[in-house]
This record gives sequence, C-alpha cells and structure tokens, in this order.
Amino acid sequence: MNFYDAAKQVAREFLETKYGTLREIHVTIGTNVILDMWFSSEEPDFTRRVCEHQIYGRTAKGVVNRMAPHIEELAGRAYREAIA
Repeated sequence: MNFYDAAKQVAREFLETKYGTLREIHVTIGTNVILDMWFSSEEPDFTRRVCEHQIYGRTAKGVVNRMAPHIEELAGRAYREAIA
C-alpha cells in the first residue's frame, strides 16, 4: 500500500468514530492533514491553507481539531501501513 492510500485508510477509520455522517470532504481533509504531517501533502502547507479557505475553512477546522490530539498516532499508523 502506498502512503497516500494508507493515510486515507487511517483518516477514514479515525473520522468514522468522530462523525455521525462522514462525508468524503472529511476524509480528503483528514488524509491531507496526515500527509502534511509527513511533508508529503500534494499541496504545500495544506493544513494551514485549508483552514483559512473561505468555503472549506469551517469544515477543515472541525476535522483538524478532532485529529490534532491524535495526529502523531495517526501519522505513525499510516506510516506502518504504508511500509507493511
């Protein structure tokens, strides 16, 4: 599994426990937050930029706030999945 797929899987699994109705935008933001942690997001400084976005900022901040206390664990899980 490549790192992108691993990050997406980990983000989806984690966010499913945090949202009653998980939308694909939550997974996309969560995936890129994990990738940003490893400096491999498709977009440089993704987390800051998406949180400042006029349209997606509120959603992004919600995802980031839910993931922030767990980001090291989530990034580690994604890394282990990617190299397995």
